[in-house]
Amino acid sequence: MRPTICRHLGLLLWLSATACSGDKGESGSTDDGTGDDGSGDDGSGDGGEDGGDDGGTGDDCSTSAYADADICTSWRLNTTEVAAVIATDGSEGLVDVQSATVSSDGGADFVTLTSGGVPSYAVTFDDDRIAELRARPHAATDFVSGAPTVSAGDTVQFGEDIGFDSTGCTRDGVDEGAGYWPPGPDCPEFMEKSMTIPVEATEASEDCYTPVGFAGMFVNGVSLFNWTDGFSYNNDAVWYNLAPKFEVYDAGVCNGHAAGGEYHHHSAAVCLGDQLGDDGTTHSPIYAWAPDGVPVHGPYVAAGSVAESCWKTRDYTTDSPTGCGEDGKRSCLLVDPLDPGAGTTPATSNGPSTSATVTSLSGNTFVAESGYYFEDYYFDSDCAGGGLPAMDEHNGHDHDGLGYHYHMTATYPYFVGPTYYGTLAANAAVDCQDTPYSELGGGGGGDGGPPPTE
Repeated sequence: MRPTICRHLGLLLWLSATACSGDKGESGSTDDGTGDDGSGDDGSGDGGEDGGDDGGTGDDCSTSAYADADICTSWRLNTTEVAAVIATDGSEGLVDVQSATVSSDGGADFVTLTSGGVPSYAVTFDDDRIAELRARPHAATDFVSGAPTVSAGDTVQFGEDIGFDSTGCTRDGVDEGAGYWPPGPDCPEFMEKSMTIPVEATEASEDCYTPVGFAGMFVNGVSLFNWTDGFSYNNDAVWYNLAPKFEVYDAGVCNGHAAGGEYHHHSAAVCLGDQLGDDGTTHSPIYAWAPDGVPVHGPYVAAGSVAESCWKTRDYTTDSPTGCGEDGKRSCLLVDPLDPGAGTTPATSNGPSTSATVTSLSGNTFVAESGYYFEDYYFDSDCAGGGLPAMDEHNGHDHDGLGYHYHMTATYPYFVGPTYYGTLAANAAVDCQDTPYSELGGGGGGDGGPPPTE
């Protein structure tokens, strides 16, 4: 194997508007034409085997041998604070992470996290955030009254009504958090979520792709979803949508939304960054952990220096070595995305031209420039060889005695991927995938919108 925040736009300009996008319709919710994460299961439900044959139910992290290690100290543990708005069946639930325990299995030590999957986010609005909401292309219909109901200076709890017409956010006939999310996504629900990760990560010996949907857990118990919404262009099992691109207008103000009740982020966890005090004055703290036991840090690799993904977009002009011989045409795939010099091969189905207009399920339109689909990317080894702030093919690196770790980046693959750096243990929350589409099945579970308008 080759070694290889989005605050609102007015604050962190390093993150592009598309990267600040949200996800939206994951398991088939109505927004964004991407239906997000077609896998539909709640991602992290199994994987949390507490213990194993040697460790029983495990010992609390705080009293274990790893009490002072990041793998125990980075979690936002909570056993008393309940959600201000979100509830299930009328009952209140605990936010953030409820437990972190250490146990052994097969001679190796593991940490198991349990959470209800709902964060304790709060957002204080300023003029830039308000302007951002008002500038939405469909603001007149996205908001019940045509505009947000919050003003600069207001602090809003996670799920509190800010005026959105939350068409998908009802349960049992009762609005629960409606008004906080744009049209489409359903209500977040408290779920029994768990993830077991090895205390010591080991580099994988073969490619292991991140699965559709759950690919890790944030330190507040929220699910980290991978780059895709689970849908391909025209449902042809090629040209797979990037969720942060197609779902830019489909996430809440904290850049997340729910699919099948499971709240998650596909890209920048902006409100978590606020909670962690990640202001760019030093290396970012840990935002999440991947199931291979590797931490995911925020955007900064050092004071004022932002992590750079070395996955670059293809040039679809006529004479480009990564193009298909005709300006703007998506009719070929790279033979090896890790080696763009290996050439191209015909695609089984053409994608939209790079000047075409595609429409999301939420009715928003986009020009399908290079970068909207998984097949638009190749890894630039020259970029990766340049040192900080460049990331390797897994979107991570090892520097300054921190050990190997991933970083949040403004562009694909956003957190981790497309393959994990480390080995997934038998008790991992996810299975190792042989290809990027292993869990998508035939056509991918939905289509990337109607045929493009040239």
